[in-house]
Amino acid sequence: MLAELLDRDLFELIPPAGEGDPWRITYLMSDAAESFLIPKDPVLTGAYDQALADRMEVTFTREGERYALVLRQEGQVATLFFSDLALETRCYDYGDIGHFWLPGDELLRLIQFKAEIVSDKKTYLGDIFCTDLERRLALLYGFPPLSTLFFPAAPRKYLRERERPWVPEEGAAEAAAGFAEKAGDFILAQKIRQYGAHPSRLAAMLLARTFRQRAHLGFQKTVLALFREAGSTWPKRPFPERIQRALDARRKEAEEACSDPEAVFVEVPYLAAQDEITEPRAAAVLPGEAGRRAAFRVVWFDGKDHG
Repeated sequence: MLAELLDRDLFELIPPAGEGDPWRITYLMSDAAESFLIPKDPVLTGAYDQALADRMEVTFTREGERYALVLRQEGQVATLFFSDLALETRCYDYGDIGHFWLPGDELLRLIQFKAEIVSDKKTYLGDIFCTDLERRLALLYGFPPLSTLFFPAAPRKYLRERERPWVPEEGAAEAAAGFAEKAGDFILAQKIRQYGAHPSRLAAMLLARTFRQRAHLGFQKTVLALFREAGSTWPKRPFPERIQRALDARRKEAEEACSDPEAVFVEVPYLAAQDEITEPRAAAVLPGEAGRRAAFRVVWFDGKDHG
């Protein structure tokens, strides 16, 4: 696990927050799970400065019966020795969490984002941390017409390249077709299965255009409702009272702005690690301009006066 983090340039070390708190190495951080590698019997030698963590060279070695992380920071060196690693994982409800970093196709981008974080949870933490519904929803991450090829949730520089991007992963097309049937959209289900039988770049592009159509909006809403159902299996993040009060207030404002509670999403900070999101806020996804293509407008509620 640790070698994989270093190979993927995802290593992040979190020092103890206080006496008795362990050292933590970030393993998987997402809206669905906060997971860490915990060094057992840790001993730190040398000088370590957390302020220089983003400018650090890390080497992982083994010395006798102990492992060692050599941390080089601008002329100073620290070594963290440990005997083994333990995995600490907490899964949380992500069903009503939504990020809208890019405009247009908001619900389809949200489906792509949620499929990715659930797929990551399954891949890196294992089936034990996923429900049966989550395992089916995770298959959508391997379905090209709903992937980052057409509906990236984040800017391109943050995306991961995939091999054979036009070919669906095993079971992905059938899972997508099943969700379309659950939405009562049997025409879409037929098109999905046709693509699954004969995948190509052009076929994926045409099917992505089909997903955008207002006539198939029921599929988008059904899949997002299933993500809410799957996420609700896990507990909400136990925020400090101040954060929870702010979150409840923002959510209430967003709910008052629209008639559909499933059109309200929130952004929340992580509990055990720093993130770009430090304060909670809520968004109402409201209908946009009428037309063949489903369109929306996102209104944020963050407690600030925007004039």
